[in-house]
Amino acid sequence: MRSKVLYYYPSNQRTVMFNSLMQELIRSGYEVYLLTTCETGVFHDDAKRLGVHVFAHSVDKTKSRLYYLKQVAFLIRFCKKHRINVVLSNLQHTNFIAVLAQYFIKPKVIVYRHHFNYYQHSDDIKVVNQISRNEVFFDKVINRLAKRIIVPARSVKENMVKYEGARAEKINVMQYLYDFSHYQVPEWDTVKLLKEKYNARLVLLMCSRLIPLKRHHIVFPIVKKLVKEKGYDIKLLVLDEGSEKQALEDYIKANQLEDTIFMIGFTKEVLQFMQISDLLLNPSLTDASNSAVKEMALMGKPSVVCENVGDFSDYFRNNENGFLIPVIKSETYLETILEEVYADKTKLQIMGSAIQKTVVERFSVSEKNVSEYIHTFEH
Repeated sequence: MRSKVLYYYPSNQRTVMFNSLMQELIRSGYEVYLLTTCETGVFHDDAKRLGVHVFAHSVDKTKSRLYYLKQVAFLIRFCKKHRINVVLSNLQHTNFIAVLAQYFIKPKVIVYRHHFNYYQHSDDIKVVNQISRNEVFFDKVINRLAKRIIVPARSVKENMVKYEGARAEKINVMQYLYDFSHYQVPEWDTVKLLKEKYNARLVLLMCSRLIPLKRHHIVFPIVKKLVKEKGYDIKLLVLDEGSEKQALEDYIKANQLEDTIFMIGFTKEVLQFMQISDLLLNPSLTDASNSAVKEMALMGKPSVVCENVGDFSDYFRNNENGFLIPVIKSETYLETILEEVYADKTKLQIMGSAIQKTVVERFSVSEKNVSEYIHTFEH
C-alpha cells in the first residue's frame, strides 16, 4: 500500500516549488493529497493535473472567533478519513494549526518554515519596530510544539536558535527544489513592448512586497541621487503591493521621479519584466529562500542581496555570480554597485551566466536532491 502524504497549505496561488515536489513524490510511489485553508484556485488546478487529490476548507476569520479550533478539528477528521501517513505543513498559518492537531492524529507532522525576519542585524530604524506580535507568538508556539522543523537555509536555523530559543536538534535544513521546466517562457511580444516603454541604459527591478523589511525606502533615494545629481539614465520598476505603497508613491511625486521609478503593482507578467531588466535589487531583511532571485537567475540576470540573510550566502559568491552586501550601511554598498555596473554592463552578463548555472545545479529536482527531501519526513 502506497504511503499517503498530505501537503497542508494556506494559499491557492500557483507555486512551482510545491508543484515540483508533489510531482516527484508521485513519481516515487507516494499517494499525494493537498489541503488548503482557503478556497480552491490555480494551485489546486495544477496539483490535480499532476494526479494529486485536492481539497480545500475555508473558514471566514472575520465571522468566526473559533477559526483555529474549526481548522484543527477539520484537519483531524481529514487525516482519519483519508488515512494520511505524513502531514507536510508549510507556512506559519497552517503550521500553527498542524502542531495543535498532531496530538489527536496518527500521522507524523513535519513543519516546514519559510520565513525569518533579520531585523536584529540591521541598523535600519524604520524596520526595527515592524515585527508583528502575533507572528512572534505563533512562531513561539510552533517552535515549542513541533517535533520536527525543516528550514531552507542554515542562517534560518542558526537565528531561530539564537533569537527565538528554538531547539537546534529538532531543526533540519533542506533547500528548496524546483522542476525548472514548470516555468513559463516569457511572452516575447509583451517583452518587446515593455522594453520600448521602459527603455534606459540601466533597468533595475524590485520584485517584493511593499513592506519596510523589503527596504524599498533605502533604494529610492539612491536612484534619485544617481538620476538627479549625476544624470544617469536609469529606470526602476517596482512590482507587487503592500502597506508602504502610499508612502513610496508620495516619495516619487514629491521628488518628481515619475519618469524614473514606476510602481507597477501586482502583475502576472513578472517574467516579462525580469526579461527587460538588467539587475534585481533585493536588500530584504525577511527572506528564507527567495524565489524571485532564482527566477531572475534562470534568465541569466544577477541580483543584489544581503549577506547572511536567508540562503543567499550559501550559493552567492560576491562579485562572481551576484552581489552580496552587508545589512549594515547597505545604502553605501548599493550605490557603489550601481555606479560600477552603469559604467560597465558587461559585468552583469558574466554574473548572470554564473548565477544561472549555480541555481540550476543547486536547486534542481535531481535524484540526489529528491532523495534528501524524502529523507526529511521519512527519517
